[in-house]
Amino acid sequence: MLQIDFLEEILRQCKLNGIHTAVDTAGHVPYRYFERILPYTDLFLYDVKCIDSAKHKEYTGVDNALILENVRALLESGKMVWIRVSVIPGINDMVKEMQGIKQFLNTCKEPEKVELLPYHRLGEHKYAAIGREIPIFGR
Repeated sequence: MLQIDFLEEILRQCKLNGIHTAVDTAGHVPYRYFERILPYTDLFLYDVKCIDSAKHKEYTGVDNALILENVRALLESGKMVWIRVSVIPGINDMVKEMQGIKQFLNTCKEPEKVELLPYHRLGEHKYAAIGREIPIFGR
């Protein structure tokens, strides 16, 4: 969603050609970006990593207020939304964290689905290939 102009156009073209569309997002963009693509998106796959804002910032570099605000608004839009929580050992796999996510979602319009996904390290080689430090999740 960081390349919103391109995304809007590709989604528009897909819809014009009868192609089902889905957007996978962490949601850390202005809500006006969502508004631009709502007419062309059938399904949103929305990542919720941590409910604890300080923990979210520690591990992702950003506060989660905008992310949670956006998911609430997106659910209110009536679009199909699947909430996806990657369960990261030692980071968000605690009962308190999962209960917090559940309690937050209970204050929102109900999503189509909530998925708990196992954390994996399949992308670590990509960080090494571009000379970037591997994230500390699950270490």
